[in-house]
Amino acid sequence: MVATVAGPSHDGAALIGAVLAKRFKLIQPLGAGGMGLVFEAEVLQSPGGRVAIKMLRTEHLGDAQVRTRFLDEGKACMRLQHPNVIRVFEVAEAEDGTPFIVMERLEGKPLSSRVVAAPRAVAIVQQVLAGLGAAHAVGVVHRDLKPENIFVQRNDAVKILDFGIAKVMDAAGGMGTRTRTGMLLGTPAFMSPEQARSARDADHRSDLWSVAVMLYEIITGRQAFVGATEFARLTSIMTEPVTPPSAISPALAQFDAFFQRALQKDRANRFQSAQEMSQALASISVPISIMPPSGSSTVSPVGPTMSSPQSERPGLGSQGVPPSSYRAPPPVIVVPGATQDPNSFAGPPRGVSQLVVVLLVTIALMAGFFLGFAVAKQM
Repeated sequence: MVATVAGPSHDGAALIGAVLAKRFKLIQPLGAGGMGLVFEAEVLQSPGGRVAIKMLRTEHLGDAQVRTRFLDEGKACMRLQHPNVIRVFEVAEAEDGTPFIVMERLEGKPLSSRVVAAPRAVAIVQQVLAGLGAAHAVGVVHRDLKPENIFVQRNDAVKILDFGIAKVMDAAGGMGTRTRTGMLLGTPAFMSPEQARSARDADHRSDLWSVAVMLYEIITGRQAFVGATEFARLTSIMTEPVTPPSAISPALAQFDAFFQRALQKDRANRFQSAQEMSQALASISVPISIMPPSGSSTVSPVGPTMSSPQSERPGLGSQGVPPSSYRAPPPVIVVPGATQDPNSFAGPPRGVSQLVVVLLVTIALMAGFFLGFAVAKQM
């Protein structure tokens, strides 16, 4: 079966079993976005080999500019070779001319805007910043960072998805506008103020704003900027200060200064690079005991099917022990001036041992005296 997607529209189900370029057999849908459909595919020349394939949606196939931009951005992403960026192997066209991108197949779940214990949230974001730093170094800006584009694998390694798609969206009508099918392109909740004003004005610092918004939401359980409508939300992004995390939970007070700078309206006053933001985040002392605010939904961002370590399961503390059942270890008594390994058992305190010895010796001497006296008397 040869892939043909030139119909009015489709959800991907009709393409299962199709073969692209005589090399990739579509097995099952993996997801769908405003610009494309993603499938798991078998590599026919490599039995058992699996890849992910993103295909441009039907409604955009007639736009030459969108098609060209889709292919060009896919090729640009092939240059990004970093552990925290999804790898693009190839960009090609199907027999009917539909462009597609061949990517590595990942196991795990996209990050979601759910509350996560602060230490794990910071660890995830640090990986995102590492991938962004590599992309920005070669002039690639994402411009549509959001939890759905951050993929957390089974081993907790993070991959950034969909680099370059924002530029394809621009060609299709602009970030934050609607397609002919009524689908909103772009994600206003994570847009920087300058991106909200003009998508073409967004640079690498807009990506850093989006990272800060994601981190804010997954450690507080609250949206950074709200509004009754998307227009009201964008107005809030451009004019309203973010609520300090400490106002939501006092335990998050050490993040206040970080977000105050990361979410400045003027990008000149924000972090200027992914490395700078990463260093600022690393300087924050995040006690392992910090859990999400009470009353929030404490669930893993990668879903219940994720094979994560016990310490990261919902409701568990840093050592995999429910906080309510935690008991402190007994104190270790150390005699002043003595050298003692606090992790070893050194017996009873020295003073107690000496008293016992003295008592035993005294008793033995007295017993010997009376025994000798009794023997002498009998003689």
